[in-house]
Order: sequence, then structure tokens, then C-alpha cells
Amino acid sequence: MRKSWASKRGEGTTSKSYQNPQSILVGVRTRILVLKHLLILLTTLTAGFLGSMLGVGGGFLMIPIFVLLLKIPMHEAVALSLVAISGTAISSSTIYISRRLVDFKTGVILESVTILGAIIGPNIALKLKAETLELIFGLVLLYVTYRMWIKQENEKRDEIAGRVGRLK
Repeated sequence: MRKSWASKRGEGTTSKSYQNPQSILVGVRTRILVLKHLLILLTTLTAGFLGSMLGVGGGFLMIPIFVLLLKIPMHEAVALSLVAISGTAISSSTIYISRRLVDFKTGVILESVTILGAIIGPNIALKLKAETLELIFGLVLLYVTYRMWIKQENEKRDEIAGRVGRLK
């Protein structure tokens, strides 16, 4: 049996501890890239699940993870999120339509206005600095969180007032 040129020179028997540092770095980068892609897949799966269940699209979850954790630039994160969400919207809409939960008259009106906003939005977003877009996104998330918290507090207050009223 013939030995390869590398094994004749003893190169084929080198232990991993003596590997070229550059090849080790390539291996680490490959593992990081695989982990990054797995995290993107897990994020989009979770966002698709929550987005279709709650009717919020999923970008609220994807964009912060893409930008803060995966270091994807804001403009790219928004574009990637929208592409991922389009499949969620089509799939979940089909299910809701099949269950007769969609008012088509209202849907057509909302969609026509949404399309107009979807044409204007990216054109403005692409003119903004990433930091400005991140700030706007953060402020919108804070506002929505605050409004939902206030709504929940008001409902609790009304429920307690109703109980007290029944005791009188």
C-alpha cells in the first residue's frame, strides 16, 4: 500500500495541538456561524409561533435578537424580519380565513392602507441612520408595552370596583 506524500514526510501524524492557528480560527468561525444560523432559525420559529398566535407579526422579537445579539445591522434586520414574517402572515391568515374569522370588507380596507404604508415606510427607513431607526423601534416597543400595562391595570381596577359594587 502506498503512503501519501504528507505521511511520508510525517505530516499526516501531527496531533491537533500542533495545527496551524489559522485553521483553528477557521473552525471556530465556522462553529460561530453555524450557531448564529441556528439562533436565527430558533428566533424565527418562535417569532412565527408568537406572531401568528398573537397577531403581531413577530418582528418585535426578531429585530432585537438580530440587532443586539447577532449584531446584524438594523436595516438588514428589518428586511430579514419582513421576509420571515411574510410566510407567517400568509400561513396564519389561511388558517384564520378557513375558520371564518376574517371580515373581508374590513380586511380589504386595512390592507389597502397597509400597502401604502409598506411602500412609504422602507423608503423613509433607508434614509435614516441605523441608530435613529433603533431608537424609533425601541420607543414604539416601550409605548406599546406601557399601553398594554395600563390597560391591564385599568381592567383590574374595574374588576375590583365591580366586586365592591356587588357587596353594597
